[in-house]
Amino acid sequence: MLGILYLSYQSKSFAQDPIFTQFYNNMTLINPAFSGTTDNYLVSAQARMQQISIGVPYKTFSAGASRRFKSLGGGLGLNVLYDDAGSGVLKTSKIAIPYSYELKINNEIYVRGGLNFGMVSKALDWNKLIFGDQLDPINGGISPGGTPYPSQEVRPNSVSHILFDFGSGFLIHSPNFYLGISFDHLNRPNDGFLNNPGFKGVPLRWSIQAGYTIVLSRYNKKESASFISSNVLWVKQGDFAQLNIGGYIGLRQFIFGLAYRNAGTNPDAILASVGLRKGKIRWIYSFDYTISQLGINSGGSHELGFLINFDIGSRKKIDYSDCFSLFR
Repeated sequence: MLGILYLSYQSKSFAQDPIFTQFYNNMTLINPAFSGTTDNYLVSAQARMQQISIGVPYKTFSAGASRRFKSLGGGLGLNVLYDDAGSGVLKTSKIAIPYSYELKINNEIYVRGGLNFGMVSKALDWNKLIFGDQLDPINGGISPGGTPYPSQEVRPNSVSHILFDFGSGFLIHSPNFYLGISFDHLNRPNDGFLNNPGFKGVPLRWSIQAGYTIVLSRYNKKESASFISSNVLWVKQGDFAQLNIGGYIGLRQFIFGLAYRNAGTNPDAILASVGLRKGKIRWIYSFDYTISQLGINSGGSHELGFLINFDIGSRKKIDYSDCFSLFR
């Protein structure tokens, strides 16, 4: 089955990027224009496991850091992402540098433009694939002697390669509202392993991000802000589409969130999050309760996010007059 799915991916270009439930934990993974929303370093890490009750779960990890640099007129960051599909069948590693440039329109409105430069490594374990001609009607893919049935499929000349990836983004924000749009894989890198003339490279991913924040109390040198934030994330890549609509509240050391995810025209999951904040550190756990036809028997998805805002606790006065409380 894994081999069939893999070949379908190669021929139809149905690949899609991983999108975290806690997309707000590192917005530069979606839009590079969000880099540099703090004067000091903002560091984050995430781990996600999907559909844990169905075979081997998909596992995705990321880590990132960014900050504002006055000499650059904006922000600069670094992101690392690792995705393991099917217990090592297909491994993807990416390292990227997001950069943003900020323009002040007036005392409340700012416009940002961002660029993302990335290198991607793809590795396929051909020996773990099972193709259709290896499936026996009675024994499946393994013979009674315990060995896999042979296949007529031809191994690619190379089962690993490195690609350059390029993206861009734009963002406008005020003390309460933000609106962004981003484009990834603008150069359409060819991450296929088969020589297929119909494969045109990784599909362009474009996304719209929007949110409104009510600040209940501002940041100070000892603790994070209290806020209420509503957010919308729309992602489109090839034939895949995803819509996230959610609300989040941060009160003193606690943070809570509830969101709904729709995959194209199909309901997908209810997303619940709970977290703790202590000084500059934040932990958040999220659970995706599957409401699609796949059902909750799939085990849902689990995600753990970690963030450190080095602005908090520093000697410098914190003066955030924007809507990014959820992201810090």
